[in-house]
Amino acid sequence: MISVVGNALPKTFGQMIHHCMEGEFAKAQPIQDKFAPAYGLLFKEGNPCGIKALMASRNMIANITRLPLVPVSQQLHEQIVSSFSEIDG
Repeated sequence: MISVVGNALPKTFGQMIHHCMEGEFAKAQPIQDKFAPAYGLLFKEGNPCGIKALMASRNMIANITRLPLVPVSQQLHEQIVSSFSEIDG
């Protein structure tokens, strides 16, 4: 499994993966259902800018990019933070 989201939400994402590895798909599906609508936001203005915004909002990293990349727009940043706070508050 390769996951960008797992970097920012390791506990919740890890729980989902462990459920899958144990064949407990009924337990994993509700977690995936929470993530699904928010995934697209991370890539809306390019990768890795979205995940950097999310991780910075959680004080995990500085939201710094190198040109030609730039941080996501303020509007998207707010959407990302809001969407993921509902998943892993």
